[in-house]
Amino acid sequence: LLQAVARLMNPYYDYVSQFYYYAVEKMGAEHLVDSVESSFYENIGLIDAELADRHAAGTLYDIDLNSIPDVYEEGNTSDGAQLAKLMPYGVSDWYDFKLRDYIERIQNTYRLLDGGTPLNDNYINQQTLAKIQEKLDSCNQAMVDLGYISWEELYIDANKARIEYLEGLSKNTCATVKLEIEQKLVLTRQAFRGTLTMENSTYNDLKDIELEVLVKNLLGVQATSHEFQINFESITGFKGTTEGPWQLNAGDKGVATILFIPTKYAAPDTLTTYSFGGTLSWNDGETYQTRDLFPVSLQVKPSPELDLTYFMQRDIYGDNPLTEEVEPIIPAEFTVLIHNKGKGDATNVRMMTKQPKIVENEKGL
Repeated sequence: LLQAVARLMNPYYDYVSQFYYYAVEKMGAEHLVDSVESSFYENIGLIDAELADRHAAGTLYDIDLNSIPDVYEEGNTSDGAQLAKLMPYGVSDWYDFKLRDYIERIQNTYRLLDGGTPLNDNYINQQTLAKIQEKLDSCNQAMVDLGYISWEELYIDANKARIEYLEGLSKNTCATVKLEIEQKLVLTRQAFRGTLTMENSTYNDLKDIELEVLVKNLLGVQATSHEFQINFESITGFKGTTEGPWQLNAGDKGVATILFIPTKYAAPDTLTTYSFGGTLSWNDGETYQTRDLFPVSLQVKPSPELDLTYFMQRDIYGDNPLTEEVEPIIPAEFTVLIHNKGKGDATNVRMMTKQPKIVENEKGL
Protein backbone atom coordinates (compact mmCIF):
# COMPACT_ATOMS: atom_id res chain seq x y z
CA LEU A 1 0.00 0.00 0.00
CA LEU A 2 2.88 2.36 0.78
CA GLN A 3 4.44 1.63 -2.61
CA ALA A 4 1.09 2.29 -4.29
CA VAL A 5 0.81 5.69 -2.61
CA ALA A 6 4.33 6.64 -3.71
CA ARG A 7 3.65 5.50 -7.29
CA LEU A 8 0.32 7.29 -7.54
CA MET A 9 1.60 10.53 -6.03
CA ASN A 10 4.50 10.94 -8.50
CA PRO A 11 2.32 12.56 -11.21
CA TYR A 12 0.97 14.97 -8.57
CA TYR A 13 4.52 16.01 -7.69
CA ASP A 14 5.29 16.41 -11.40
CA TYR A 15 2.21 18.58 -11.81
CA VAL A 16 3.16 20.80 -8.88
CA SER A 17 6.73 21.09 -10.15
CA GLN A 18 5.57 22.74 -13.37
CA PHE A 19 4.31 25.68 -11.31
CA TYR A 20 6.92 25.81 -8.56
CA TYR A 21 9.93 24.65 -10.59
CA TYR A 22 12.55 26.66 -8.76
CA ALA A 23 11.41 25.40 -5.37
CA VAL A 24 11.15 21.76 -6.51
CA GLU A 25 14.59 21.91 -8.10
CA LYS A 26 16.25 22.40 -4.70
CA MET A 27 13.72 21.22 -2.12
CA GLY A 28 12.21 18.22 -3.88
CA ALA A 29 8.52 17.97 -4.66
CA GLU A 30 7.76 16.07 -1.43
CA HIS A 31 9.23 18.87 0.70
CA LEU A 32 7.40 21.46 -1.34
CA VAL A 33 4.05 19.73 -0.96
CA ASP A 34 4.55 19.73 2.81
CA SER A 35 5.27 23.45 2.61
CA VAL A 36 2.39 24.44 0.36
CA GLU A 37 -0.08 22.66 2.63
CA SER A 38 0.75 25.36 5.15
CA SER A 39 0.08 29.09 4.88
CA PHE A 40 2.64 29.27 2.06
CA TYR A 41 0.09 27.75 -0.30
CA GLU A 42 -2.46 30.40 0.65
CA ASN A 43 0.10 33.16 0.10
CA ILE A 44 0.92 31.85 -3.38
CA GLY A 45 -2.83 31.88 -4.12
CA LEU A 46 -2.96 35.58 -3.22
CA ILE A 47 0.04 36.28 -5.46
CA ASP A 48 -1.55 34.33 -8.35
CA ALA A 49 -4.74 36.36 -8.01
CA GLU A 50 -2.76 39.62 -7.96
CA LEU A 51 -0.79 38.61 -11.08
CA ALA A 52 -4.00 37.59 -12.87
CA ASP A 53 -5.54 40.99 -12.07
CA ARG A 54 -2.44 42.76 -13.35
CA HIS A 55 -2.54 40.71 -16.55
CA ALA A 56 -6.17 41.67 -17.08
CA ALA A 57 -5.26 45.31 -16.50
CA GLY A 58 -2.30 45.09 -18.88
CA THR A 59 0.33 45.87 -16.21
CA LEU A 60 1.75 42.38 -15.56
CA TYR A 61 4.83 42.92 -17.72
CA ASP A 62 5.58 46.26 -16.05
CA ILE A 63 6.67 44.54 -12.83
CA ASP A 64 10.41 45.08 -12.35
CA LEU A 65 11.80 41.88 -10.83
CA ASN A 66 14.75 43.82 -9.41
CA SER A 67 12.33 45.94 -7.38
CA ILE A 68 11.31 42.92 -5.29
CA PRO A 69 13.05 43.33 -1.89
CA ASP A 70 14.39 40.43 0.16
CA VAL A 71 12.15 41.53 3.03
CA TYR A 72 9.11 43.82 2.79
CA GLU A 73 9.41 47.06 4.74
CA GLU A 74 6.39 49.09 5.82
CA GLY A 75 5.92 52.14 3.62
CA ASN A 76 7.51 50.67 0.48
CA THR A 77 4.84 51.13 -2.20
CA SER A 78 6.69 49.73 -5.23
CA ASP A 79 5.10 46.90 -7.23
CA GLY A 80 7.81 44.48 -6.16
CA ALA A 81 7.41 45.39 -2.48
CA GLN A 82 3.64 44.89 -2.61
CA LEU A 83 4.13 41.39 -4.02
CA ALA A 84 6.75 40.56 -1.37
CA LYS A 85 4.24 41.73 1.23
CA LEU A 86 1.97 38.82 0.23
CA MET A 87 4.66 36.25 1.12
CA PRO A 88 4.80 34.69 4.62
CA TYR A 89 6.28 37.32 6.97
CA GLY A 90 7.01 39.49 3.92
CA VAL A 91 10.07 37.37 3.01
CA SER A 92 10.48 36.96 -0.76
CA ASP A 93 12.71 33.85 -0.51
CA TRP A 94 10.77 31.21 1.42
CA TYR A 95 13.08 28.26 2.03
CA ASP A 96 14.50 27.87 -1.51
CA PHE A 97 11.40 29.26 -3.23
CA LYS A 98 12.38 32.45 -5.10
CA LEU A 99 9.57 34.95 -5.58
CA ARG A 100 11.44 36.72 -8.39
CA ASP A 101 11.84 33.46 -10.32
CA TYR A 102 8.19 32.55 -9.77
CA ILE A 103 6.86 35.90 -11.03
CA GLU A 104 9.18 35.68 -14.05
CA ARG A 105 7.74 32.21 -14.72
CA ILE A 106 4.17 33.53 -14.64
CA GLN A 107 5.10 36.51 -16.87
CA ASN A 108 6.70 34.22 -19.46
CA THR A 109 3.72 31.84 -19.36
CA TYR A 110 1.28 34.68 -20.03
CA ARG A 111 3.51 35.89 -22.88
CA LEU A 112 3.11 32.47 -24.51
CA LEU A 113 -0.65 32.43 -23.92
CA ASP A 114 -0.89 35.93 -25.40
CA GLY A 115 0.89 34.74 -28.54
CA GLY A 116 4.21 36.33 -27.68
CA THR A 117 7.70 34.98 -27.00
CA PRO A 118 9.01 34.28 -23.47
CA LEU A 119 12.22 36.02 -22.44
CA ASN A 120 13.82 32.71 -21.38
CA ASP A 121 12.94 29.06 -20.73
CA ASN A 122 11.40 29.75 -17.32
CA TYR A 123 7.71 29.17 -18.18
CA ILE A 124 4.98 26.58 -17.58
CA ASN A 125 5.03 24.06 -20.42
CA GLN A 126 1.39 23.48 -21.35
CA GLN A 127 2.14 20.33 -23.38
CA THR A 128 4.01 18.77 -20.48
CA LEU A 129 1.19 19.83 -18.16
CA ALA A 130 -1.38 18.08 -20.37
CA LYS A 131 0.61 14.83 -20.37
CA ILE A 132 0.98 14.95 -16.60
CA GLN A 133 -2.76 15.61 -16.27
CA GLU A 134 -3.42 12.40 -18.23
CA LYS A 135 -1.22 10.48 -15.81
CA LEU A 136 -2.94 12.17 -12.88
CA ASP A 137 -6.37 11.16 -14.20
CA SER A 138 -5.10 7.59 -14.63
CA CYS A 139 -3.80 7.58 -11.05
CA ASN A 140 -7.13 8.88 -9.75
CA GLN A 141 -8.81 5.93 -11.48
CA ALA A 142 -6.22 3.57 -9.96
CA MET A 143 -7.03 5.00 -6.54
CA VAL A 144 -10.71 4.24 -7.11
CA ASP A 145 -9.82 0.72 -8.25
CA LEU A 146 -8.06 0.21 -4.90
CA GLY A 147 -11.35 0.98 -3.20
CA TYR A 148 -10.73 4.56 -2.07
CA ILE A 149 -12.81 7.63 -2.79
CA SER A 150 -10.20 10.24 -1.84
CA TRP A 151 -6.45 10.71 -1.58
CA GLU A 152 -6.89 11.52 2.11
CA GLU A 153 -8.51 8.14 2.80
CA LEU A 154 -5.75 6.34 0.92
CA TYR A 155 -3.05 8.28 2.76
CA ILE A 156 -4.59 7.51 6.19
CA ASP A 157 -4.67 3.77 5.47
CA ALA A 158 -1.12 3.85 4.09
CA ASN A 159 0.10 5.68 7.18
CA LYS A 160 -1.52 3.04 9.41
CA ALA A 161 0.27 0.35 7.42
CA ARG A 162 3.55 2.20 7.88
CA ILE A 163 3.07 2.44 11.66
CA GLU A 164 2.18 -1.26 11.91
CA TYR A 165 5.27 -2.13 9.88
CA LEU A 166 7.57 -0.03 12.09
CA GLU A 167 6.01 -1.43 15.27
CA GLY A 168 6.62 -4.94 13.96
CA LEU A 169 10.28 -4.07 13.45
CA SER A 170 10.63 -2.64 16.95
CA LYS A 171 9.53 -5.95 18.51
CA ASN A 172 12.66 -7.57 17.11
CA THR A 173 14.99 -4.85 18.41
CA CYS A 174 17.14 -6.22 21.22
CA ALA A 175 19.57 -3.34 21.65
CA THR A 176 20.29 0.21 20.55
CA VAL A 177 23.82 1.37 19.80
CA LYS A 178 24.62 4.98 18.97
CA LEU A 179 27.64 5.75 16.79
CA GLU A 180 29.42 9.06 16.31
CA ILE A 181 31.46 9.72 13.18
CA GLU A 182 33.61 12.86 13.32
CA GLN A 183 34.43 14.49 10.00
CA LYS A 184 36.25 17.64 8.97
CA LEU A 185 36.03 19.27 5.55
CA VAL A 186 38.55 21.89 4.48
CA LEU A 187 39.01 23.86 1.27
CA THR A 188 41.13 26.75 0.04
CA ARG A 189 39.52 30.19 0.32
CA GLN A 190 40.62 33.28 -1.53
CA ALA A 191 42.09 36.10 0.53
CA PHE A 192 44.25 39.19 0.00
CA ARG A 193 47.13 40.22 2.23
CA GLY A 194 48.08 43.89 2.38
CA THR A 195 51.24 45.37 3.91
CA LEU A 196 51.72 48.87 5.30
CA THR A 197 55.34 50.05 5.73
CA MET A 198 56.07 53.28 7.60
CA GLU A 199 59.51 54.82 8.29
CA ASN A 200 59.97 57.52 10.92
CA SER A 201 62.85 59.67 9.67
CA THR A 202 62.12 62.46 12.16
CA TYR A 203 63.64 63.07 15.59
CA ASN A 204 60.27 62.73 17.33
CA ASP A 205 58.32 59.63 18.25
CA LEU A 206 55.12 59.22 16.25
CA LYS A 207 52.18 58.40 18.49
CA ASP A 208 48.49 57.54 18.12
CA ILE A 209 49.13 55.98 14.71
CA GLU A 210 45.86 54.63 13.33
CA LEU A 211 45.09 52.92 10.06
CA GLU A 212 41.54 53.05 8.70
CA VAL A 213 41.07 50.56 5.90
CA LEU A 214 38.45 51.30 3.22
CA VAL A 215 37.25 48.80 0.62
CA LYS A 216 34.98 50.10 -2.16
CA ASN A 217 33.41 48.66 -5.29
CA LEU A 218 33.58 50.31 -8.71
CA LEU A 219 30.52 52.44 -7.87
CA GLY A 220 32.30 53.88 -4.85
CA VAL A 221 30.09 52.06 -2.34
CA GLN A 222 32.03 51.09 0.78
CA ALA A 223 32.09 47.39 1.59
CA THR A 224 31.11 46.25 5.09
CA SER A 225 31.66 43.12 7.14
CA HIS A 226 28.88 41.60 5.03
CA GLU A 227 31.28 41.51 2.06
CA PHE A 228 34.74 41.40 3.69
CA GLN A 229 36.33 40.20 6.89
CA ILE A 230 39.33 42.43 7.65
CA ASN A 231 41.92 41.11 10.13
CA PHE A 232 45.03 42.92 11.34
CA GLU A 233 47.44 39.98 11.33
CA SER A 234 50.68 41.31 12.79
CA ILE A 235 52.85 44.36 13.43
CA THR A 236 56.63 44.66 13.43
CA GLY A 237 58.50 47.73 14.67
CA PHE A 238 55.34 49.39 15.89
CA LYS A 239 54.51 49.45 19.57
CA GLY A 240 51.00 48.79 20.79
CA THR A 241 48.26 46.26 20.11
CA THR A 242 47.88 44.64 16.71
CA GLU A 243 44.67 46.57 15.92
CA GLY A 244 46.20 49.89 17.06
CA PRO A 245 46.73 52.62 17.91
CA TRP A 246 50.51 52.29 17.48
CA GLN A 247 53.68 54.17 18.28
CA LEU A 248 56.79 54.38 16.10
CA ASN A 249 59.97 55.65 17.70
CA ALA A 250 62.29 58.10 15.96
CA GLY A 251 64.43 56.43 13.30
CA ASP A 252 62.43 53.17 13.40
CA LYS A 253 60.58 51.31 10.68
CA GLY A 254 57.16 49.74 11.21
CA VAL A 255 55.37 47.06 9.17
CA ALA A 256 51.70 46.09 9.58
CA THR A 257 50.06 43.16 7.77
CA ILE A 258 46.31 43.11 7.05
CA LEU A 259 44.34 40.13 5.72
CA PHE A 260 41.22 40.71 3.61
CA ILE A 261 38.88 37.70 3.40
CA PRO A 262 35.90 38.15 1.03
CA THR A 263 32.61 36.51 1.96
CA LYS A 264 30.33 34.86 -0.59
CA TYR A 265 28.44 38.17 -0.86
CA ALA A 266 31.48 40.08 -2.17
CA ALA A 267 31.10 38.50 -5.62
CA PRO A 268 27.84 36.54 -5.60
CA ASP A 269 27.64 35.89 -9.34
CA THR A 270 30.59 37.22 -11.36
CA LEU A 271 34.13 38.52 -11.04
CA THR A 272 33.94 41.80 -9.08
CA THR A 273 36.57 44.53 -8.75
CA TYR A 274 37.23 46.33 -5.45
CA SER A 275 39.65 49.08 -4.50
CA PHE A 276 41.62 48.74 -1.27
CA GLY A 277 42.75 51.96 0.37
CA GLY A 278 42.12 54.08 3.43
CA THR A 279 43.68 56.75 5.63
CA LEU A 280 46.72 56.83 7.91
CA SER A 281 46.85 59.31 10.81
CA TRP A 282 49.38 60.04 13.56
CA ASN A 283 50.56 62.62 16.10
CA ASP A 284 54.13 63.86 15.50
CA GLY A 285 54.30 65.64 18.84
CA GLU A 286 53.33 68.99 17.40
CA THR A 287 50.44 68.41 15.02
CA TYR A 288 48.00 65.71 14.08
CA GLN A 289 48.66 64.43 10.53
CA THR A 290 46.37 62.50 8.17
CA ARG A 291 47.28 60.99 4.80
CA ASP A 292 45.10 59.23 2.21
CA LEU A 293 46.47 55.91 1.00
CA PHE A 294 46.56 55.31 -2.74
CA PRO A 295 43.94 52.62 -3.50
CA VAL A 296 44.88 49.34 -5.17
CA SER A 297 42.33 47.49 -7.33
CA LEU A 298 41.88 43.73 -6.98
CA GLN A 299 39.36 41.31 -8.43
CA VAL A 300 37.28 38.99 -6.24
CA LYS A 301 36.06 35.69 -7.65
CA PRO A 302 32.67 34.16 -6.76
CA SER A 303 32.86 31.81 -3.77
CA PRO A 304 31.87 28.16 -3.69
CA GLU A 305 28.93 27.03 -1.55
CA LEU A 306 29.09 23.39 -0.56
CA ASP A 307 26.01 21.36 0.33
CA LEU A 308 26.58 17.97 1.97
CA THR A 309 24.05 15.16 1.73
CA TYR A 310 24.63 11.94 3.67
CA PHE A 311 23.37 8.52 2.69
CA MET A 312 23.44 5.58 5.08
CA GLN A 313 22.29 2.08 4.39
CA ARG A 314 19.05 1.44 6.28
CA ASP A 315 19.54 -2.29 6.93
CA ILE A 316 22.91 -3.33 8.30
CA TYR A 317 23.53 -7.07 8.65
CA GLY A 318 25.72 -8.76 11.23
CA ASP A 319 25.69 -11.56 13.74
CA ASN A 320 22.34 -12.15 15.45
CA PRO A 321 23.00 -12.45 19.21
CA LEU A 322 19.77 -14.42 19.65
CA THR A 323 21.01 -17.39 17.58
CA GLU A 324 23.82 -19.85 18.19
CA GLU A 325 24.94 -19.65 14.59
CA VAL A 326 27.44 -16.92 13.81
CA GLU A 327 26.11 -14.99 10.84
CA PRO A 328 28.56 -13.13 8.57
CA ILE A 329 29.09 -9.38 8.96
CA ILE A 330 28.35 -7.58 5.71
CA PRO A 331 29.97 -4.14 5.16
CA ALA A 332 27.42 -1.31 4.97
CA GLU A 333 27.42 1.77 2.77
CA PHE A 334 27.97 5.24 4.24
CA THR A 335 28.23 7.94 1.58
CA VAL A 336 28.41 11.70 1.42
CA LEU A 337 27.47 13.67 -1.70
CA ILE A 338 29.10 17.09 -1.99
CA HIS A 339 27.29 19.56 -4.25
CA ASN A 340 28.82 22.96 -5.04
CA LYS A 341 25.78 25.27 -5.32
CA GLY A 342 27.93 28.40 -5.57
CA LYS A 343 29.25 30.22 -8.65
CA GLY A 344 32.93 29.73 -7.75
CA ASP A 345 35.25 26.72 -7.87
CA ALA A 346 36.01 24.83 -4.66
CA THR A 347 39.73 24.04 -4.74
CA ASN A 348 41.84 21.68 -2.64
CA VAL A 349 38.74 20.14 -1.06
CA ARG A 350 39.68 17.53 1.52
CA MET A 351 37.51 15.56 3.90
CA MET A 352 39.01 13.82 6.92
CA THR A 353 36.97 11.11 8.65
CA LYS A 354 37.92 9.64 11.99
CA GLN A 355 37.21 6.11 13.15
CA PRO A 356 33.56 5.75 14.26
CA LYS A 357 33.06 5.84 18.04
CA ILE A 358 30.39 4.06 20.06
CA VAL A 359 28.99 6.79 22.30
CA GLU A 360 25.97 4.89 23.66
CA ASN A 361 25.71 1.14 24.26
CA GLU A 362 23.36 0.24 27.11
CA LYS A 363 23.52 -3.50 26.45
CA GLY A 364 27.31 -3.56 26.33
CA LEU A 365 27.51 -5.18 22.90
